[in-house]
Amino acid sequence: MTALPALDASLMPPTGCVRPMETPTYRVETWGCQMNVLDGQRMAGSLESLGFRPAGEGESADVVVLNT
Repeated sequence: MTALPALDASLMPPTGCVRPMETPTYRVETWGCQMNVLDGQRMAGSLESLGFRPAGEGESADVVVLNT
């Protein structure tokens, strides 16, 4: 299995792009084979380690990852 590249704080949205005083949100959309599901979970964990939280159902996200 190929290792995913590490995410770093430089990938945080620029100041002014995130609603003030709120934790930035993300959504990981996974398509394709079942192996992509694990990769999507790993990406979600990386985003959460940077301070993001998953966007709620029907809530817009500050970052959307399209995992194919």
